[in-house]
Amino acid sequence: MKRLFIGYPNSYEIIDHIKDRLQKELDTLEEDKKRGISWWSEDRFARYMHERYVYRQQVKELDILYKEVEQAELLEDSAIGNFEDEPPF
Repeated sequence: MKRLFIGYPNSYEIIDHIKDRLQKELDTLEEDKKRGISWWSEDRFARYMHERYVYRQQVKELDILYKEVEQAELLEDSAIGNFEDEPPF
């Protein structure tokens, strides 16, 4: 099995990887819709809408998680004192 990450991945890489895979799934759904929506039954259209909704919700949650990771990293940096723009006093 091919490794997804080289070395130890950080949380940003993991979140970006998951978002990319979800976006690929959304793109695949959209392509399927473009190719065959005229032959879809109501059940197939409802399944498409549900899958699209779930994938979009997951992407939104990952965006929120990304912001949480950024805030946690900033908080950790401020606690350690690793800010480059800190005044020298």
